[in-house]
Amino acid sequence: KKLSELLVLIIEQHLWRFEEDPSFSSLEFLSLFFQYTMHLPATMCFLRCLSVWSVFFKQIKEQNAQK
Repeated sequence: KKLSELLVLIIEQHLWRFEEDPSFSSLEFLSLFFQYTMHLPATMCFLRCLSVWSVFFKQIKEQNAQK
């Protein structure tokens, strides 16, 4: 549970820092986060991770709207 909460906070508040690094692979990160999300044992942790996914989807939607 604590690891999930930590990941959520890092992703929601600091992901942009990682994305600025040219060596950071967003696709690889999302793949790993997806695997983590699908293997969570507790429903509450899973639901919290889903809220993080919604943040990603909103970012993608906003970027597509700007094009």
